[in-house]
Formats: sequence, structure tokens, C-alpha cells
Amino acid sequence: MTKPNVVKYAYAPKDWDINERPDWVNIPLTNEERNSPSINKLLRMFTYKRPAWSPTEERFITDFIDCVEGMQKDHFGNRYCYVDHEDGTPSKIMWSSHTDTVHNTEGKQRIRFTNDVVRLKDKTKSNCLGADDTSGVWLMLEMIEHGIPGLYIFHRAEEIGGKGSRYLADNHRALLEGIDVAIAFDRRGYKSIISRQGGVCCSQEFVLSLGDMLALPMYDDKTGTFTDTASYTHLIAECTNLSVGYHNAHRSNEVQDVRFLMYLLEAILLNWDETQLDVVRNPLEDSFWKPRQVYKSPVYTTKPTKTFIPTVPKETGASLTNLIRNYPHVAAKILEEYGIGRDEFEEEIFKETGFMPLDWFN
Repeated sequence: MTKPNVVKYAYAPKDWDINERPDWVNIPLTNEERNSPSINKLLRMFTYKRPAWSPTEERFITDFIDCVEGMQKDHFGNRYCYVDHEDGTPSKIMWSSHTDTVHNTEGKQRIRFTNDVVRLKDKTKSNCLGADDTSGVWLMLEMIEHGIPGLYIFHRAEEIGGKGSRYLADNHRALLEGIDVAIAFDRRGYKSIISRQGGVCCSQEFVLSLGDMLALPMYDDKTGTFTDTASYTHLIAECTNLSVGYHNAHRSNEVQDVRFLMYLLEAILLNWDETQLDVVRNPLEDSFWKPRQVYKSPVYTTKPTKTFIPTVPKETGASLTNLIRNYPHVAAKILEEYGIGRDEFEEEIFKETGFMPLDWFN
């Protein structure tokens, strides 16, 4: 009897090879660049393991984001700030990244930096590097420091359902008034200008104009899944996501090509001119957005060994609390009979605790 062919699937793809770097990314970083405060900051940022709402994520935000002049915080915990044009007029661009990673534990990790590439140090106990989206956060901080105009939003809880951007889209639309373009730095590889995230998120005219303006070989990519800019397709005309040079996201063999990241930063610093962008998409007529839509990472499907939920002060009525804990289906039925559904219950939780409910991985 002939044995059937068995196809074996590896859990993770092969390790990224340095030879996969495009030919045009051909100028190595100088020793001065490698030892610069900017690169030193990037490497320090990579040592933070940051599950959403973990203490390490909070320290990361304190250490690198909250210290930026003019940084503000909304009720959900998103951080944002404005950089106006030199003449004082506001920009029509939103820049987007997120502060959480898919690490399954919090704390610090060890990394190595060789051949202008960052990866985990051998035998380090960590399930990923976290370039998704440490690289985007670093890039935005550099752009703020160099005065590139825009509304900069550092979103919370992207990896567990885009909750920070969903909160802004639902509750803080005034922040987005006047914004025509939303650009995330949260895409793998070297060449993607994402035009679809579940549905059309930006026009072909915009993709071409952005690629021409950056003067980098970056092109239309219709294979996007989700990042925070997808939450705004019904509010903002052109929403996209750009490659920042990481590979094998969410895995222990994740790497970040720092050389490409520097190329992208330099292209923005040298060439950025928002007046050159073609904004043609009508968000009211062409949007795939749906209220309360929840997105999940296509890769990160394992529930962390430890979840981080903000502590709620102990209230009176412990006996009733115990009953509800033991018979949640009965409590839910009673609430529904009194006209209190999920939306109303979530709103009450937010009012009492100051946090949006974290229905993780459900």
C-alpha cells in the first residue's frame, strides 16, 4: 500500500535572510549613525515587552511618548499631539502607530543589532521582537522632533482589536476634523502602500501621488489586513499603511531592518509636501467601516499566559458581586429584560472605571 504524501507546515516561516534586502537599500549605516542618540533610542525601545495595558507598556509610554512637548491623552489612553505648519496653519495629515505589542509576557528582553538589523538575542525568553509597532512609534517621534506637520496619534490596544482607534472614531470625532489623510507606519516589508484593509481604504490616485512624493520604490498593495487607520475610513478620505521594514511579525524570528527605516525617515524629512497628495476618495460613499466591528490579528491567536486588566476598586455589595460572578448568564438576562444591552453596560463600566471594557480574544 502506497503511503500518502504528508505535507508538513512549520509554525513560523524561515528566518529572514539579509540577502532579501532590496538592492536600492544599499548604503550601510555609518558608525556615527549607529551610535547616534536616535538609533540608541530605537534600540532601547525594542527592549520593552508591551502587552496591551501592561505595566511595561505604561513605562514605555512614560519614557518615550509622554515626555514629548504638547503630548495629550484621551479617556481611553491614546496619546496625541499636533505639529502645525511653519505659518501656524494645521496639517490635514494624521500619522498613526500603536504602543502595544503581541508579547505574551511583560518586562524587558535582550536584543542584538548586527548588519543594521535588530533581532532577539539568542536564548532570550520572548515570543517576538515587537517591531510591530515599535518601529512606527520611533519613526513618528523622529518626525515630531524634526517638525513634520500633522496630527500624531499613538493608539492603544491595536493588537487586541483596534480598540484605541475605535474609541476615537466613536467618541472623539472633533479631533479628526479637517483631516483628509491617515497614514499608519505598521506594515511589513519594504514596498507597500496599502490600499485595502478589508475594503478599499484609499484611492489609486492617492497611492501614486504618495509614492511619487516620497521618491521611494513603494507601490500599491491590496493585501492589507488591519491597522488603526482602517477605523477611520468612514471619516477620513485617504487611509493607508506604509511598510517600515520589519519581517516575521509576531514571531520569535521577527527582525527590523534599521537601514530601511532610516531610508524611509530621510525620504519623509527631505521630500514631504502634503500639497502634492491627491485626495479624491469620498469616505461617505466608499467605506467598509461598520459600527463596533472588531478586528483580530491574523497571526496572534494564542491567548497570553497573563492578561493585564486595569484594577477596579473593590466596591460594596460583595455578596451580590459573588452571585453575579457565579451566575453571569442570569445577571445578563435580567439586565436585558430591563433594557440594558451591551452598549449601555459598556458605557456604565467606562463611567465607573475610566476604562473601556477589554473583551480580549472574544
